[in-house]
Amino acid sequence: MRIRASLLGVLVIVGFLLTATATARKPARSGAESQRDQLVSLIETRRTEIADLDDEVATLRESVSGAQQKLAEQTDLDPAELEETQRAAGLTPVEGQGLVVTVDDPNPALSEDERIVPFQVIDRDLQALTNALWAAGAEAIEINDERLVATTAIRNGGDTITVNFRPVAPPYEIVAIGVDVGVFARSEIVQQFERWSDQYGVDFSFEQGSDLEVGEYAGGSRLQYARPLESSGG
Repeated sequence: MRIRASLLGVLVIVGFLLTATATARKPARSGAESQRDQLVSLIETRRTEIADLDDEVATLRESVSGAQQKLAEQTDLDPAELEETQRAAGLTPVEGQGLVVTVDDPNPALSEDERIVPFQVIDRDLQALTNALWAAGAEAIEINDERLVATTAIRNGGDTITVNFRPVAPPYEIVAIGVDVGVFARSEIVQQFERWSDQYGVDFSFEQGSDLEVGEYAGGSRLQYARPLESSGG
């Protein structure tokens, strides 16, 4: 009887400790979930704000373009030269023949034997692909609808790649106008991606298109640069 009473007492104490532990964990877990929900909500709010600002920039840019055209008509400025300058700066859409390059991380459903080792597309991979496209004669390039211009940065932000400081998610679709497909296909990075496709299951392909469009750059176009200090004359 004493042994049963002692065993019963131990079970009661263990049950109490388990209940207390579970109760203590609930507020912590609830607090962590609440913080995560707040962070997700903040990210969505910021994305909405950025989208609204992009629309405002597009509207203002149309107004500026109209004013520039009027100024060109009233002066000796060549409208065709102005249009070519805007095109080179990425401020106008570009249509024509080119390539669509698709890149994606390996299928997570593949077994480790099929993938051999984990693999993830990173910023340097997209940088190398776009450099190969420029070298093959590209006139305009965009990654997931983000137009590349002289000030574009392609960077890793944690596990996310950003283009023009905006996050882009796989699959990555690169549209390039005016590319020589033969030159691009023979580039070192294309051959590297084809090897990665065989070895790691990376999804990589490219195909020609005759009626492609690359949109205009949606970010700010103000440039900052260094200036020499004026001499004090001393």
